[in-house]
Amino acid sequence: MKSKWPDLPSMKVPLFGNGWVYLCRGFDDWREAHQAAGLEVCEDHKYSSGLSRYIYYRGKRRFLVCVNSGKQSTLVHELAHTAFEICSMVGVPVREGEGNETYCYLLGAMFDGFEGEL
Repeated sequence: MKSKWPDLPSMKVPLFGNGWVYLCRGFDDWREAHQAAGLEVCEDHKYSSGLSRYIYYRGKRRFLVCVNSGKQSTLVHELAHTAFEICSMVGVPVREGEGNETYCYLLGAMFDGFEGEL
């Protein structure tokens, strides 16, 4: 059953503006976002420290980041997955042994935007 998209902390994707990043501050937020988009949720994931997922819903790219642990380290970890996904979408290579400045600036900007939200 689809419902209204939840009121979650969000930001336009830094640097590229090619979608929105939403912070789920626990599994209930994660479940609510998935239900709004008509997507199945694996209830076993409620035991994970964090989760991230890309979805396309109602004409928008949406990157969901979920922090179940309440820890900043989990937030950074899940934002890193999101930054990899975004860089891949826009054709920015992330390579071992290189500076990867675009990736680092993207990750830093997302963390700055959500740091105080947990």
